[in-house]
Amino acid sequence: MIIGSDSEMREIAENDVDFDIKLKLLPIKNSEAFKILDSKVGLQEVMEKLKLQAPLGNVVNGPREFSDQKNQLQPPYLIKGDKGGGGIYVRRVSANSPYPKIDDIPFPFVLQEEISGPEISIDSYFVNGTLRAYIYSDQIKSMSKYGPSYMRRISRPPNDEFLQTLKTIGEFAGVHGFVNATFIFDTKLKKHFLIEFDPRPNAWQFLAPILGIDLISIFTSSKSEMIETPNKVNFRIILLNRFIYYLSETGNLWKHLKALSVLLDPDLLVISGKQLNRFEILGIFISQSPRIMAFKILRKLFRLLPGVITNPIKRKGLTNRIARKIVGRL
Repeated sequence: MIIGSDSEMREIAENDVDFDIKLKLLPIKNSEAFKILDSKVGLQEVMEKLKLQAPLGNVVNGPREFSDQKNQLQPPYLIKGDKGGGGIYVRRVSANSPYPKIDDIPFPFVLQEEISGPEISIDSYFVNGTLRAYIYSDQIKSMSKYGPSYMRRISRPPNDEFLQTLKTIGEFAGVHGFVNATFIFDTKLKKHFLIEFDPRPNAWQFLAPILGIDLISIFTSSKSEMIETPNKVNFRIILLNRFIYYLSETGNLWKHLKALSVLLDPDLLVISGKQLNRFEILGIFISQSPRIMAFKILRKLFRLLPGVITNPIKRKGLTNRIARKIVGRL
């Protein structure tokens, strides 16, 4: 079984069920590492324990600790909520913005040094704690400032010093399966700093067969050596469903045109269950435009209504689901 939800894995880890059942369900086989599941606080603690190459950071358990520890990091730095995807609980503290709104971020959370550099995704494949293969890519375009990417560049790493970080945490956690790891590459120091390690598949890991990585062989072979990165690298790739959603969320016409201009790239590979040419993509976008506009209008109307749901994440999710059901019948 492969579980793709961080929150479901955390619930299983914290549930009062037989440990043997947890080991069968979860991709992590060391109970000491269960804390990294759907938890930025847990990952921070594990990175400190293993002395991994990562940004400086502290766990903050309450207002008094926050008052004491925020003075130990020089701006810019990040405040990261323990849970929550898409950067919804991430705030940036800078000299120009020293007091970001954090009322909606529950304790505990993480204060983390901000390292300047490109965000690198390393989609990894582990077998019984051993790193067997990986895909290295730059996150070129994202759906929001700290959200998931819709465009990446598959490339060769400038060096392989990040491998030791992956091997150390993978062996400690006993990872068996897919890992979605994110690093910041410091272009001056030429070093990769780990900021995320999610032991689950993501929307990009199905690219392995396209790049010549045989997943069946990886997970069934008795061999333990790492498979070399394929030669088919240095091209841009876009996920059509995320791209269309990004356009639906962007109300500015200039941003629409700028986003669509990526289709002019001759080396662009578009994935949507099958490979599409640029005219097919443009046709899909034009045909979906009325539905996109209806969805946005309905969602704004629903959010204006007074409701019993005060949690912003739940309220947004509910209004999205209602709007989608109505638009789906148009």
